[in-house]
Amino acid sequence: MNDWDEARKKSLELQKLELDVENAKLDLRRLAAEAEEKEHQAALAAIRLREAEAAETERDCSDAANYTYRFADEVDDDSIFALMDTVNSWHRADAESKWNLIIDSPGGYCNSGFHAIDQLIEYSVWGGGSHYITMTVRGMAASMGGIILQAADERVMGRNAQILIHPISSGLYGGRGELHDYMGRIEMLTAQAEKLFKHRAGKKLPRKKLKNALMHKNWWIGAEEALEYALVDRIG
Repeated sequence: MNDWDEARKKSLELQKLELDVENAKLDLRRLAAEAEEKEHQAALAAIRLREAEAAETERDCSDAANYTYRFADEVDDDSIFALMDTVNSWHRADAESKWNLIIDSPGGYCNSGFHAIDQLIEYSVWGGGSHYITMTVRGMAASMGGIILQAADERVMGRNAQILIHPISSGLYGGRGELHDYMGRIEMLTAQAEKLFKHRAGKKLPRKKLKNALMHKNWWIGAEEALEYALVDRIG
């Protein structure tokens, strides 16, 4: 092999070596890019995992996940149907779940209220159902709100909450026959409320005091008095 061939061979070998070096650099850059991408994807996955865990924790800690419903409204068809939709779905999800209802209501319509009472009693343990229902008064349970309270297995009242028992009434205008029918219905609704109060409170609730409140005069009741007369089971 002459000098020219030797030089050409070395040149080709050098070019090959340089090409190998460049390929190695490319491989290193590719591996670095892949490692960076994997690190980026791992970071994204960690973020998504934390977000999912946070969302799951939030769901687990939510009122709905813990069978808790806040009834802070007047008693009417809309508010009661919303409550019934909730407890019906709870029943379908877990036929033996324990429910916590928090009430702060000025009262409202008798028909809507007794709708809720009948359904809650059917679901309650004391009414023969499978759900232990705790109802807690925050603020007030006035008028029909105080009657609905009696449907729960456990009736709880905040220290500064109030219950109102008063005569059942409604603004009605009409002829003598209509007024007579109206009074008959008022007496029936009053008797229903009185029966429920008596059933839950037993002998601790003075009959004359209850009758006077339902027939003649508003009776605002604080927590201590409500406990004394067994209108609630505990203060808390």
